[in-house]
Amino acid sequence: MATIGQQLLAPETGWRRYDDSDSRIVKVGTGWLNDTNTYNYNSSCNYKVGSEHNFKFKGTKLRIIQMMLGNASTDISVSIDGIIEHYSAYKSSNQYQSIVYEKSNLTNGVHSVIIKSLTGASNGLDAIDIDDIGYLLHPTLNQVASLNTMGIGDCIPCRYTATTSGVAGYFSELGICIANEIPIAGTATPDGLCYLIKTDKGTLIADRVIQTNISWDALNINGLIEGASNKPQSISTASINAFSGGFYNSGNFNYSVPIANKITFNSTNGSYGQENFKPDATVSNSSKINFKILTMTDNARLDLYFYSKTYGKSVVLVITPNQIGISSSVWNPYDINIIGKDIVVYCNFTNNTIYVAIDGVMFIYKKITPASISADADYSFLCAITSSNTAQTIQLEYYKYVPNSLGVVHNINRGLIRSMSGGCAYADADANGNMSLTDKSLGAWPTNNEWDKYIVNSDLKGKIAKGDDNVWHYTPTWSWCKETGINGLISASVPSGGNSTNRIFRGYLYQGRAINRLDNIVTSNANVAGGFRPVLNYVESDIVSEVIY
Repeated sequence: MATIGQQLLAPETGWRRYDDSDSRIVKVGTGWLNDTNTYNYNSSCNYKVGSEHNFKFKGTKLRIIQMMLGNASTDISVSIDGIIEHYSAYKSSNQYQSIVYEKSNLTNGVHSVIIKSLTGASNGLDAIDIDDIGYLLHPTLNQVASLNTMGIGDCIPCRYTATTSGVAGYFSELGICIANEIPIAGTATPDGLCYLIKTDKGTLIADRVIQTNISWDALNINGLIEGASNKPQSISTASINAFSGGFYNSGNFNYSVPIANKITFNSTNGSYGQENFKPDATVSNSSKINFKILTMTDNARLDLYFYSKTYGKSVVLVITPNQIGISSSVWNPYDINIIGKDIVVYCNFTNNTIYVAIDGVMFIYKKITPASISADADYSFLCAITSSNTAQTIQLEYYKYVPNSLGVVHNINRGLIRSMSGGCAYADADANGNMSLTDKSLGAWPTNNEWDKYIVNSDLKGKIAKGDDNVWHYTPTWSWCKETGINGLISASVPSGGNSTNRIFRGYLYQGRAINRLDNIVTSNANVAGGFRPVLNYVESDIVSEVIY
């Protein structure tokens, strides 16, 4: 095990590393410099005199990784939840990626960290290591795991994956994503985390451009300009008697469109049976099933297995009406009334991890042995019903979603994903609310467009400063909008005036402007400077904390 003062080029077993470039590790103030020496982690380390970083993480341990130098700061404070300790980054000879501080045995929860250099020497944080099952949280906003609990200004993590440049991807893991973030500078083939921020009733806007190098046309083909919905088709309830003993498989549920299927299991003679559920299409070495137990007699027990072609079956979950847990040599179930709750079981084959979310909240997160879960070309789940010598009934409502160009977000049956509105001209200075073809520095017209309403002018009910780039990340990339610019619209990209073949985009630092920038460009344009910033709309009830699915 590495100790303080040693060089550590990669995290040890049981740890995961975050680079200092992660947007959730906040660099306070201005005047930051970037050392691109390849000896740094990811060939980058930001530093300055009087440096200050802050971040929040969930976990039980922390390591600070940075350069140790002969002219480094000798007094750096670390505040964890208000408790302050100190360390030094001084070393007579240069040593990169060094452990300069370590804290273990923290409570397993969310911790707030502030790191400050207290001398006149330069200091730079290179990376941090935390638990391999821990994760960074949004540094400013309240991060939640369910749409049901979101208020204005709250955020929820979500995964977006696009395997091909210029082609729209799909969404997954809403509320449970702890993957590395999609870089705020953008990428053409993202596979990582972004945050969706609640700006209004039933409206969430992404905190960044999630895919660059994608044209307006490519988004439009996939319904991601005006909006693409993901609505399930229901089929009639199938009642089966699978319990006359032994193993039974009444067929895989392989559908080309989303379905909702209710199945009733009946045991009449005290024996058991198994039903094979094919999970969602395996993507990026992962698999997911989503179901709800509608009814379950008191004496019933549901064993949910993961089945690998190579390794056979291994118990993942054991469920009774009032308990749920991962089966192991030591049985430590969680007490919870499981009836009627939405259950998502997500298996990551890359890091051998099981996630279980209940009603949108991550409830179980557990590493398991590689032999229990493996990406070996045949993935399915076995639902086994066990019983005593009495009759029992379990009714499942099983949801299956097959990712397409849109993908699936958290089983939102009445949701819609689209692009933002950004206006089609400039707002004029007159009192009549007219538009202008030239920039008056008053934002876009119509003035109620989403970019100006939320990103420029909203403080999200006092939770942020208006236009905070640390929240909305509009400086490094521009965002496609829905609108066609008014003919003759003069902008930086089209100084002679645009036409109906162009579409509006907002943001990106150019000629000293970023948040207020409005521009237009041809619909086929796809470049590294801009792309897709999604909006998620869903039907939200007037009843507090109720989301209609």
